[in-house]
Amino acid sequence: MDSLRHNLSNWRVGMFRWLQTSSVLARVKPLLPDTLKAFIKKVVVSNGCARIELGGGAVFEYGLRDNYWHPVASDIRNYEPEVRFVIDRFVDGQTLFIDAGANLGIWSCYVGAKIRSKQQVIAIEPNSAILPCLRRNQEINGQSFTVLERAVWKESRRTLSFSENEHHESSRLHFHETDAPGNRKVISVSTISIDEIVQDALRHSPQISKVIVKLDVEGAEISALQGANVALSGKNVLLLYEDHGRDIESRVTNFLLSELAFIVYCVDTRSPQWTVWQVQDTRELVHVKTSPVVGYNFFACKLGSVFDAEFRAMCEGRSRVNAV
Repeated sequence: MDSLRHNLSNWRVGMFRWLQTSSVLARVKPLLPDTLKAFIKKVVVSNGCARIELGGGAVFEYGLRDNYWHPVASDIRNYEPEVRFVIDRFVDGQTLFIDAGANLGIWSCYVGAKIRSKQQVIAIEPNSAILPCLRRNQEINGQSFTVLERAVWKESRRTLSFSENEHHESSRLHFHETDAPGNRKVISVSTISIDEIVQDALRHSPQISKVIVKLDVEGAEISALQGANVALSGKNVLLLYEDHGRDIESRVTNFLLSELAFIVYCVDTRSPQWTVWQVQDTRELVHVKTSPVVGYNFFACKLGSVFDAEFRAMCEGRSRVNAV
């Protein structure tokens, strides 16, 4: 299987380079679907990497051998459309955006182009296999965000084990090295809490009035939230978090509803006419979380916050919900 993936990756790199030579593209372009024509035109291939435009001046680079990013790159505007929708709706110059579990930094790139203050866009990623690509995206976007090589957890300056994998979705934090799978590279990582990130950002950017945290830390979401007591006590905090399909108990959503008394919303993009609805009970998510291999994004905020008011208006039809 690994040999097959390697051969497919080599074929993919070669195919893109071949298609982008002007003489070849001129011959085959009339035969290609419109979406592929547009993608080939805008993608830049160099040294085995592709670079695409995200909009608003932001660009994003990934390896052509990356089996996660390459399939979605040709239709990047439909990658996590509910996240793009919420970012476009709420992010402004007074926002602090924390990208916890940033991976290659697609959302840090996108938000960085909007806020234009690297002290207000913080990408946190502990995976050393991913970090060079994340730092590359930081560079090509004019240092529009800050990169922290840390793991988000309930306490700062602790050392935990991290089982590293080139694929973000299969990397994990572990309390003890013996907890990690035997076939994975295990590294020691330093932790940082959301509270420390927020407090440090406020020292540099006192104009911050809203905090948006994108939380995708592969099973460590509750521990991360336990390190955000001060941040979450503020009124205008929005959590963009992942509740994975394999978690049939929806533990993160349950923790937000029952322990933190947050209001949880779903932006449902499954049909052409998007809808927004409030999640009252985790049992309601069985109709959304239909695949055990997919993570699903939800949004949580405090009752009476600016985020809650806007989401509530969308639920009641007083504010339009437009597909991006």
